[in-house]
Amino acid sequence: MSVESSIALLRVHDSAQQLSDVSFEDRERVRAQILATPVMHARRRARRRLVVALAAGVAALLFAAAGWAVYESVFHSSAQVRDDFQAWAERIELPPGAQWHEPNLDGQGLYGGRAAEMIALGQATCAWFSYWDDAHNARATGRMRDAAAGFVQVRAAMPLHPNGANEEAGGYAPQALSYYDRVIEQQGRGVSQLTEQYLRANCR
Repeated sequence: MSVESSIALLRVHDSAQQLSDVSFEDRERVRAQILATPVMHARRRARRRLVVALAAGVAALLFAAAGWAVYESVFHSSAQVRDDFQAWAERIELPPGAQWHEPNLDGQGLYGGRAAEMIALGQATCAWFSYWDDAHNARATGRMRDAAAGFVQVRAAMPLHPNGANEEAGGYAPQALSYYDRVIEQQGRGVSQLTEQYLRANCR
C-alpha cells in the first residue's frame, strides 16, 4: 500500500471528523482552568518527602517492635524464669519429703521460653527417681509403686521438642522420651539399672 493510499484510508476512518468545533469561549475556559491549577512548589515537594520519610520511619519502628515481641516470646529474663518456676512448682507433684530448689540462674542471662518448665520437670524427675530408688533399696514395694506412678505423671507432662526448632524452644528429644519410657518399664519390673544410672549422672 502506498503512502497516499494509507493517508486516504486514515482520513476515511478519522473519528475526529465527527467532532464539532470547539468554541473560542470553551477553549478559553479550559485554558483558564489549567492556569488556575497550582503547581507543586519545591516546599510542597519537600513536605511530601518529609511525610514519606516519617511514614517509613514509623513502619521501621513497628517492624522493630514486632521483632522485639517475637524475641521476648522466645527468651525470658531470670526474673521471668523464677516466676514461671513457682507456677510450675504448684502444678507438679513431688514425692513425700521432697522440696523444690530455687533455680540457679545468671541475673543478666536470657533463657528459653520453656526454661522454667524444663527445670521443674528435671527436679521432679530426680525427686521421684530418688524416692523410687530408696524404696527399692528398702524393698518397700508399696512405695516403689507410688514412686513409679508419680513419675508417670511427670513423664506425661514432658513436652516434645518441635522438629527443626532451635534449642531455645525447649522440650525433650524423642530419644530422651524413649529413655524415660524405658525407665518406667524397668521400674515396673523392679529393675533399678536405668534409675540409678540417671541419678548418678543428673541428680547427685
